[in-house]
Amino acid sequence: MEHECMLTKGQGRRSMEDAGIPTLKEVYALLSDEHACIQFLMSIGVLAAKVRCPAVGCSAEMREIQVKCAFRCKRKACQQFVSLRSTNSFFSAHKNLAFHDVLFCVFLWLHCLCATQISELTGLARSSVRSILVHVRQCMVEYNAMHEAPIGGQDVIVEIDESKFGKRKYHRGHRVDGVWVLAGVERTEERRLFMTVVPNRTTRTLIPIIQQRVHPGSIIHTDCWKSYFILKYHPTLRHYTVNHEMHFKDPVTGVHTNTVEGTWRAVKATMPDSAYDGNRVNLYLEEFIWRRINHGRVWEAFMRVLKWWRTENRQFKSV
Repeated sequence: MEHECMLTKGQGRRSMEDAGIPTLKEVYALLSDEHACIQFLMSIGVLAAKVRCPAVGCSAEMREIQVKCAFRCKRKACQQFVSLRSTNSFFSAHKNLAFHDVLFCVFLWLHCLCATQISELTGLARSSVRSILVHVRQCMVEYNAMHEAPIGGQDVIVEIDESKFGKRKYHRGHRVDGVWVLAGVERTEERRLFMTVVPNRTTRTLIPIIQQRVHPGSIIHTDCWKSYFILKYHPTLRHYTVNHEMHFKDPVTGVHTNTVEGTWRAVKATMPDSAYDGNRVNLYLEEFIWRRINHGRVWEAFMRVLKWWRTENRQFKSV
């Protein structure tokens, strides 16, 4: 169980207030009562509060039937029936689970619990919990993609590095099988970042990503990997290197990549071995990015993601 858990020592010491998550006492009614949960989700736009009749030739407003979690057309001649689960919300993909059960899983996930722990605490099947968490991370990927912006800026230092993510053979030694990931981290208080899985570490692969994800005028710090060499001739980026074979921080220029190296350690501490089955590394990377961006307000931020998912009429992909 330990290798799957998203809860690291550093995360475990954080208070709920720091993470921006309400206490269980504060949301107990939402997580234990189906009607209260539905009304809450409607009030913040995660579920549709008003629905127009989809019947041909009828566009009358439908009324909610609370007992059946559905809507029925107000026109007596129509009486079209529409399930609340068919209104294309995040919850539509989990039709066999109660709304409050799904929200409870999300609440525990925001607290960095893994699928096994959530299953034990809620009594839900582990397969159901895993399905919810996969969909949660798919939301992260698409939401981040729609709202991403280049990092850095005029005279802002951006440290760039690549690292391999993979399983340890027989759970011992260095990681051997896996994928390469390119990352850039600002040396600012916000530590904005990007991470993306790459097929290789060639110049042809890495440089276009850097040009797309880093603002012109930024100062780039990297190690001496040969693929970065061409950045010295870039017209809008200033490039400096540190030779890690000699030192971690250049004693003359002060150039280092310690910030991005520390980020690698933080990411890999939250990456379970199951992430490498079916190539789901990117899902966990996007989760890490989203949690950093929304540090201190993750509950509010994820409710906003769920509202965006419904209003943008998004669909889940099989993983």
